[in-house]
Amino acid sequence: MPLPPDVTTILSAADIERLRGAFANASYPGVDEHTPDGRFGQYAQSVLLARFPLARKYVDSIGDYFYDDNKEVGPQNRERVVIATLLSHANDGGYFLTLHVYWALMIGLSVREIAWTMVLCSSYSGIDRYTLGMTLLTDVTGALKAQLAVGTDEAIHPGAIVGVLAQTFATRH
Repeated sequence: MPLPPDVTTILSAADIERLRGAFANASYPGVDEHTPDGRFGQYAQSVLLARFPLARKYVDSIGDYFYDDNKEVGPQNRERVVIATLLSHANDGGYFLTLHVYWALMIGLSVREIAWTMVLCSSYSGIDRYTLGMTLLTDVTGALKAQLAVGTDEAIHPGAIVGVLAQTFATRH
């Protein structure tokens, strides 16, 4: 049985650039934020609120504090913290962790930086977190590579990526 690939080699620089271009130019119905991170954040909020609209104040407060590009934490640091938190608490690397790995890649973190975030997290939470993190990072980058292989702009639209990640990882909670 061959060894798994180095997670930093699954997506090429051109692959990541293409995904980031789709992320930067994406539009969503009813979302009018000025930055790619803001637009995607608003889209994520609408997905969260669709299940229980009465939670709007709660969900909006999180968005107001942490998902605004002008906040002190900043998008890249925010995603590092979210990835570490989700990895340390996830039973088997569920959908929300995969979503934030994708999001982190789209706002400028490299696969290597995400991997190191997972290594740091696992140094405090256990080797099982390392194994889970590397497996999940391999699976997410593989799913992104597969979407790129489809060869259409629609396949790499963030909404399509979110759908693929949901379908692929929904059973991992």
